[in-house]
Amino acid sequence: MKNTEGMLFDPETIEVLKTVLEDTWSSLTPHQQGVLLKTQLAERILAAAAEGERDPGRLRARAMVALAGSRMPSPSGQAIPSRS
Repeated sequence: MKNTEGMLFDPETIEVLKTVLEDTWSSLTPHQQGVLLKTQLAERILAAAAEGERDPGRLRARAMVALAGSRMPSPSGQAIPSRS
């Protein structure tokens, strides 16, 4: 994951990032929210933004793909297999 330390975003981009974070977080099941830190999700969204992505749909998709790649637990408690 790209280092996002020291990254600067304009106010409009920050609003987009906040909205994407909240929308993506609310789309997770309560179980997933219980085993995942919201900061982990935020880090993945920020990493995509640091690479220049600004489209909310693509930011969310990239965050979810990154989470799946880290074997995020499914609602049943089983890890979601990564798609390599």
